[in-house]
Amino acid sequence: MLPAIVLKGHTTKMQLNAITVTPDQLLLDPNNYRFHDLTGYKKVSRARFSESGVQNRALQFLSETRSFDLGAIRDSIISNGFVPFEQIVVEKYGGNDEAAQYLVVEGNRRTAAIRTILADHEGG
Repeated sequence: MLPAIVLKGHTTKMQLNAITVTPDQLLLDPNNYRFHDLTGYKKVSRARFSESGVQNRALQFLSETRSFDLGAIRDSIISNGFVPFEQIVVEKYGGNDEAAQYLVVEGNRRTAAIRTILADHEGG
């Protein structure tokens, strides 16, 4: 379980609520501003954010782009654990209760690092 902050409301007046989510509930932002200058980036419709191909592409951008330094973030989480004061900021995307999904607004690299750590663990 990961701590997260949920954004609610309009940009002029936001409400923040602390929640706890599983990594599976988090969606990487495929339109992350960090991707805009990358070769192969194309804007994705919000309706498609939860598709596995869209999520895999976002993870690929984060994993394979050297300047994002995902390896250093992975190493830090493996060595020090997930530091709870660096909470992931999300907005609700869809679903309810345990089936709810949240779009990562801030913390895409940390989320990607956690996903790759979990994938490595599942792979043995």
